[in-house]
Amino acid sequence: MKRKTSRFSLEGVILVGLLATFLVVMMAGWFQASTSRITTPPEPDELTAVSPITMDIAQQFDCSCGTCSDNAAECQCSTAKATRNFIEKQVRQGKSEQEIIHDVQSLFGYDRG
Repeated sequence: MKRKTSRFSLEGVILVGLLATFLVVMMAGWFQASTSRITTPPEPDELTAVSPITMDIAQQFDCSCGTCSDNAAECQCSTAKATRNFIEKQVRQGKSEQEIIHDVQSLFGYDRG
């Protein structure tokens, strides 16, 4: 009796499996890159006081809590506090005002301009 041969070779199946794995890895990397921008500030570390420089910089940004039209210096929600804490940490690290503004715009993206 003649043995029936398969249309698919072992090499072909392995090649298709490797290609599928490659595509899944590439899509996962693309998805991660497209969602890597921070949309909400990190939780505040409860800094007790922020500097006048921090308040000046925070005034240049809208609060992103979605419930007010205040700037990040005036609003008292946790989102605004987290933004001010982020700015204050940058000030304490010795960054310039322009560097801090750039970092806040890059991470949070809600300047009043």
